[in-house]
Amino acid sequence: MKLQLLFLALFLSGIHVIYSLTDPHDVAVLYALKDTWKNTLASWGHSEDPCGLPIWEGVTCNNSRVTALKLSTMDLEGKLESDIGELTELTSLTLTSNNLIGKILPSLSKLSKLYWLDILDNMLIGPLPISTTMAPGLDLLLKAKHFHFNKNKLSGPIPAKLFRSNMKLIHIRLDRNALTGSLLMDPKADQVLRINYKIKSHEDQRSNTMIGAIQLG
Repeated sequence: MKLQLLFLALFLSGIHVIYSLTDPHDVAVLYALKDTWKNTLASWGHSEDPCGLPIWEGVTCNNSRVTALKLSTMDLEGKLESDIGELTELTSLTLTSNNLIGKILPSLSKLSKLYWLDILDNMLIGPLPISTTMAPGLDLLLKAKHFHFNKNKLSGPIPAKLFRSNMKLIHIRLDRNALTGSLLMDPKADQVLRINYKIKSHEDQRSNTMIGAIQLG
């Protein structure tokens, strides 16, 4: 509802959402993030059109849609907002080394085209969300190849469902959290993922609670 109201406000205030280069729904999402996060970039809001000129820093567009957010080391403060899940053309989301808090929300599962998810070095808490009969989860990101979740405050067991054979995942970082348990991986999972995880788990097991060995189920 908040996002719909913001879109209506943008339209009524005279922002040219119809003629802008950027899809109006994506514009509304970016303005919602700008209003919610602290320390957003000065270029955000200098123009009414994030994909136009001057372009909003950290925003990549293709055919009027926002396809990447690259906002590393920007000192952003706030929660990992559910509005991000409305940027349905995103292929890359990088929020490395900021001050984001709260949980990883199931709404990220709407980003069905995402191949790169990097939220390392923040202050995120809670479990890795996995789909259930009640809610979606990260295991629905079937095109994702890179999950970088390390250096947060994530907790709970490592869900085997996150490594299903129909996912494209080849690299994951989980170190420096409070995750527990062994990684039970689908035997059909990508061999590159198994090698990457084995290397990283042995390197980093001292900084995580989890057991480093891979168990093939």
